Amino acid sequence: PANPIFQRTLGRIHVKLADWQRATNVFTKVLDRCEKKLPGYSAPAEREARYYLGYDAMRRKEYAAALKHFARCDEVARGFESETSGFRVMAALRAGMTHDLLKRRADAVREYNRVLSMPDHNGSHSLAKEYLSRPYSL
Repeated sequence: PANPIFQRTLGRIHVKLADWQRATNVFTKVLDRCEKKLPGYSAPAEREARYYLGYDAMRRKEYAAALKHFARCDEVARGFESETSGFRVMAALRAGMTHDLLKRRADAVREYNRVLSMPDHNGSHSLAKEYLSRPYSL
C-alpha cells in the first residue's frame, strides 16, 4: 500500500534480511513519492530513503550515486531535525568511507571529523577514529 510508515518499515525489514534488491525497490518508491509530495511522504521519509539508497549504491560500488544520496540525506535532515539522527551520522560516516574507496583522503577525513562532531550512533565515533588513523578499505 501507498502508506509511508508501512513502506519504510518494509524497506527496513528487507535491509535487515540483506535483501537489497527489494529494499532498493521499496526505497526508490518512497523517494519517488517524496518527490511527488504525496501525503505522508515528507522530509523524514526522504532522509531515510536517501540513506538506504546510498548504502546500497556504495555496496554495489556505484560511488558517485552513493555520495549523492548521502549528501542529500544530510541536507534534508538539516532542514528539519532538532537533534542529529542516526541517519545523518551514518550518512557522514559512509560518505567518508566512500571517499576513502575513491582515494579522496582529504574528503574522507573531513567526513570522519564531522562524525566526531555529532552524537555517537552505534559506534560511529570508534569507527570514525579508526578510519582517521587507517583509511577504510574493502
